[in-house]
Amino acid sequence: MDKTGRNGLRVGDIELDDFEVRYRNLTDKHEEMLANYKVDIQYNLKELEAEFFEAVKVLKGFQLIDSEEYLYQALKQGKKNISRRSARFVVRHRLWYLSIRYLV
Repeated sequence: MDKTGRNGLRVGDIELDDFEVRYRNLTDKHEEMLANYKVDIQYNLKELEAEFFEAVKVLKGFQLIDSEEYLYQALKQGKKNISRRSARFVVRHRLWYLSIRYLV
């Protein structure tokens, strides 16, 4: 539901001031959903979160870019890459990817 409902976290969200609030809201939502299913799933959220936030620290070390603009400029300069057809589609149709940032 996060992907189809467009309410999940994206890699670029780690740069936002309210990232931890967004994370907590989504976590609370998921825990409510699990409770509604009435299933007994054993997990230690504190341990999982510790691992998750360590991974977030690693991700913060990478450069994040606006991939649509990056691919557009690369194509304009005549650069070739494996995703050329996909890149042209994105550039040609100016999809809603403008504000979404991806990991390079």
